Amino acid sequence: MIFLKKLFKNQLFIRIFKFSIVGAIGFSIDSSLFWVQTILIRDKAYLRLAAPIFSFEIAVLVNYMFYHHWVWRDRRKETIREYWKGFFHYNLTAAGGLLINVGVLNLLIAAFAFFRPIDHYIFAKMSGAVFAAVFNFIMVQNVVFKEKDKS
Repeated sequence: MIFLKKLFKNQLFIRIFKFSIVGAIGFSIDSSLFWVQTILIRDKAYLRLAAPIFSFEIAVLVNYMFYHHWVWRDRRKETIREYWKGFFHYNLTAAGGLLINVGVLNLLIAAFAFFRPIDHYIFAKMSGAVFAAVFNFIMVQNVVFKEKDKS
């Protein structure tokens, strides 16, 4: 129990915990929209390229709001201009995560027969999300919501 109390006093752990909650929300939005598209649209080229980009971008919008107002509220952008500049930087970061996510998705589909049926694409997408999440946390913590100089 003492270990848990100490852990929840650790600022980085709390931030990773909150980041994970927001990430789960964003992943749910992203995956749900992607899944709906696999039901409605059976075009493999669309599902491998455009569908993940569309669903991911909607999740990006939601995640940034949560990050700004909850996870990194101590580093919140003060003006509207700073807010949108931060959103732009986050969108670039998320685009890097998207490239990782889509890259892993397509690599798994190409390399392993299990992922080839359209109904299994979601499992490949989940795998890509893990790699993208690590990249995103590092970039958001150190670039998008970089700690301000205290001098």
